[in-house]
Amino acid sequence: MNIQKIVLLLTGVVFSSSAVAAEIERHETPNGHVFHHLAMPESERGTVVMNWPAGLSGLDPDKAMTPWLAINVMINGGAGDRNADDLRADFEDLDAGSQLRVQPDQVRGFILAPEDTWQEAAEIANDVLARPRMEQATF
Repeated sequence: MNIQKIVLLLTGVVFSSSAVAAEIERHETPNGHVFHHLAMPESERGTVVMNWPAGLSGLDPDKAMTPWLAINVMINGGAGDRNADDLRADFEDLDAGSQLRVQPDQVRGFILAPEDTWQEAAEIANDVLARPRMEQATF
């Protein structure tokens, strides 16, 4: 996934707070990526949920764990200029969280962070997706 797609997806930030009636807006990027935005101005935290079509249900049974292993290697190998421990510590310092999960038809992920640390949390998550280190020793 290229950085442009991540940046464009991050523009679809959904701020969560207590139940408030709000309109969900549908948007489309110039590259044709559809995202939805739910504005909740009273919230102090933001969440972005991303889904990537995967078509993993057709994998040979002996390769079924490959996507799950790849995600774990990405997350546990560090990204960009950070090792895995630094990634976890930086996310903790930002009071942020994230997850990637493999399903037969998609890879689903989310990022959650306070509004004032959102940009830095998104940059770290982008590094994990766009610049994973995948240490050779892991293989």
